Amino acid sequence: MPHPLSAKRHQRFREAVFRRDHGLCTLCGLDCGRLQAVLDSDLYRYHYNEIRKILREHGLPAPARGYRVWQIDHVVPITRGGRTLLSNLRLLCLTCHKAVTKDLKKQLVTVPDKIRDLEINRAHGQS
Repeated sequence: MPHPLSAKRHQRFREAVFRRDHGLCTLCGLDCGRLQAVLDSDLYRYHYNEIRKILREHGLPAPARGYRVWQIDHVVPITRGGRTLLSNLRLLCLTCHKAVTKDLKKQLVTVPDKIRDLEINRAHGQS
């Protein structure tokens, strides 16, 4: 399903959440704003190996310039009735966002299995 926000409105939400959360990952506390500033500067080009080591310590790949190290995440996922409101959005570093997304996908996969199990149990007279 496409994102219901226009590109301009989506960007305003991203910027507002980034400011509100002070550029910090709300789960691990990584200073995404500071890291992004380094990646977007000449410092990254001159100190690539040292910066790459720091990124690996946080589970982040060594990105190319212009690569974003943070994402905006729905606290209550849209798949669970969450809405795209500032109060339901948070800033996450890529590592935390991947972990949250992976966990959500696991939960979504198990839901059909649980429903199927209920149907099988009902068919066999079990509750």
